[in-house]
Amino acid sequence: MKIIKGIAVSSGIAIGRAFIYINSIPSVQTRPIENSSEELERLESAFENLEQHLAEYKDNVSKKLGKDQAEIFEAHRMMLHDPAFRDEIQNIIRSDRICAEAAVKLVSDRLQATFDAMQDEFFRARANDIKDITSQIIRILCGLPLARLESLVEPVILIANDLYPSDTVQMDKNLILGLVTSQGSKTSHSAILARSLQIPAIVGVGTEILEIKKGEKLILDGTDGQVIITPDPQTEQVYFYRQQKIQIDRSKNSSTALEPAITRDGKRIQVLANIGSIAEAERVISSGGEGVGLLRTEFLFLDRVVSPSEEEQLDVYTSIAKKLDNYTLTIRTLDVGGDKPLPYLSLTNENNPFLGNRGIRLCLNLPELFRVQLRAILRASAEHQISIMFPMITTIEEIYRAKALLDEVKNDLIACKLPYGDPKIGIMIETPSSALMADLFATQVSFFSIGTNDLTQYTLAADRTNPMVQEIADPYNPAVLRLIFYTIQNAHKHNIPVAMCGELAGDTLATPLLIGMGLDEFSMSLNAIPDVKEMIRRWSVSEASDFVNRVLQMPDVKSVLAFLRQISKTVDEQ
Repeated sequence: MKIIKGIAVSSGIAIGRAFIYINSIPSVQTRPIENSSEELERLESAFENLEQHLAEYKDNVSKKLGKDQAEIFEAHRMMLHDPAFRDEIQNIIRSDRICAEAAVKLVSDRLQATFDAMQDEFFRARANDIKDITSQIIRILCGLPLARLESLVEPVILIANDLYPSDTVQMDKNLILGLVTSQGSKTSHSAILARSLQIPAIVGVGTEILEIKKGEKLILDGTDGQVIITPDPQTEQVYFYRQQKIQIDRSKNSSTALEPAITRDGKRIQVLANIGSIAEAERVISSGGEGVGLLRTEFLFLDRVVSPSEEEQLDVYTSIAKKLDNYTLTIRTLDVGGDKPLPYLSLTNENNPFLGNRGIRLCLNLPELFRVQLRAILRASAEHQISIMFPMITTIEEIYRAKALLDEVKNDLIACKLPYGDPKIGIMIETPSSALMADLFATQVSFFSIGTNDLTQYTLAADRTNPMVQEIADPYNPAVLRLIFYTIQNAHKHNIPVAMCGELAGDTLATPLLIGMGLDEFSMSLNAIPDVKEMIRRWSVSEASDFVNRVLQMPDVKSVLAFLRQISKTVDEQ
């Protein structure tokens, strides 16, 4: 029996046989051509062919999982029409007189290198989109089939180097018991789709996993992030019973998702959703969400050659607000920086973009861009319950400047005789400086929202996208937990609520600890809402608060996790 560990991205347990799937871009020979016009026609035909397939993918995924998960294929369609991609391929065919597939590969390699070099996990995962589109265009040009997972005839645990969106669209939940990839991250499309389908999944386990033989017996633990190879009978039996319990609990939690989350001693805790599109907003209420604690507005600004207009942003914010049945919508202002390419901003490449011009810093340095977004949010708040949240706050001067600019925008709207509301103003607590200054920052805003992903990496000086330090970048580190508790305590001294919108908020293992710390709102991915709500109902604030100080005095992550797992097990057995 052997154990391999990776990054847990979709909870649950799978027990089954391994199926090894290696995908790659087909090899290409640089073939010289005589007639560039004919080659450009071949390219155009391949683009049209792929666009038809993308429409089919989008339709299939929309029917199975909803419109939000299908949006990736709309993004792929937009990439096909992006001049930075399409025109450059055509120019290479004309100038270098080489075949279309070789030109596609050249442009793809350059774009992949750009994305792979970025620090931000989300944008590094977008390199897979380029690989996917490239692979399909080349397959069409070479007369190769696109579908590559259709050979599955029985349920398996799928082992892959990584999966493209066009691979995942073929995944049948009845045949894929679990998913393990040697590469990938929590924001990769294979991880996102696995969570949507509630397929247990682990990514980033390394190439050792690809040496497993087809048909070998595996146990995949998507909660602890480990794969057990050739388990002994006793281990398999233990995991089988755990698997059955998880399935029963999920069914029960889904049936009560629309009920409020009230602790055993009567405190109601708000459970909200993190979303990044209009399509996701359509699922908030049906998933049990009581509003949106984080609307990532970056989707409006990406994959385009000009920034979104005020009217375009207004339409999107208003559309989302209308879908929330009068629940609160918290809009985070633009959070991009040197590691996230927006061609119309001409951002300077930075050696360490995580410590550079990003978040509120960038917006304050580009006030006209910021003004347009603030105007749109204020106008949308005229008839809807909307809050504004500023990201990456590190100094009180940034709060002063952001609020002053907001006041200027209000005066502009008054002068233009345009109606606007009076949204609450909050900030993200995602750096040690903001956590340590929480007592003073609380005097300037109406709420905090803790972003544990960035707070963890900045506190521990460990890039959360770097597999070499992923064990260090753990939100259960007592240093991170102490900053969270300190933030909540100081916010409550000034009577302002504290939400959490980082990954930790959606982890049921952390739920009792966060209740005990006094967290007011949990905001998370849609699929995590039913389970977190049920976990809140199992605890009282008084009993949860009893062990907070004990946890904060623990020396390391291992001790914290062992304790939280033990109390979770105790509650499960009651």
